[in-house]
Amino acid sequence: MEYVRTERKPFLLEAMVSRLYGHSSASGANRLNDEADCIVGFERRLEERGLLTRQQMDELRATFAAELLAAHKQVKEEPQPDPKSIHDHVFSERDLVRGDS
Repeated sequence: MEYVRTERKPFLLEAMVSRLYGHSSASGANRLNDEADCIVGFERRLEERGLLTRQQMDELRATFAAELLAAHKQVKEEPQPDPKSIHDHVFSERDLVRGDS
């Protein structure tokens, strides 16, 4: 962005990455067989470079999976918000004119 702003010229960045899920609900959420799995590749590089062992990665995955499951359970048990509160804590220019904050 600094280049675009200072040079006032366009810039194109092409990144070749695999998708974790499909492009849309129309294409499904399954990884295509000919696409690289970026997570598997990243884990392989961590292991090859001696940064993490397979056991450490499995333990991290289990820890975060448990945290996500607990957060999901907590959210599902929370009460639904009152529909009347839809505009609470929303900032707009109109609020400034009226003197609200």
